[in-house]
Amino acid sequence: MKANESIKYNDIKLVERFVKNVSYGCILLNKESNVFIVNPMGKSERCISHFTFTLIDNLGYNYISREIAMETTEENVIGTNYSIYYPDFE
Repeated sequence: MKANESIKYNDIKLVERFVKNVSYGCILLNKESNVFIVNPMGKSERCISHFTFTLIDNLGYNYISREIAMETTEENVIGTNYSIYYPDFE
């Protein structure tokens, strides 16, 4: 990733951990827990997937995460911070 949009090349390396086990990303279910953690912005936010997956891994909660880009149009990637739909995810 780029630290700044004016930089010509990517200058940040990120390593993230998440499990992709469904078409949209990840779902982990724990029948013993009533707590659900939902991560609707995994694809577009830096390191949020790693952070939430680590929480779930350690605490044993239920987890649903969108890690795959949704349908796109030429001008608008649905579900990213540049999308007109972004406020709906917040």
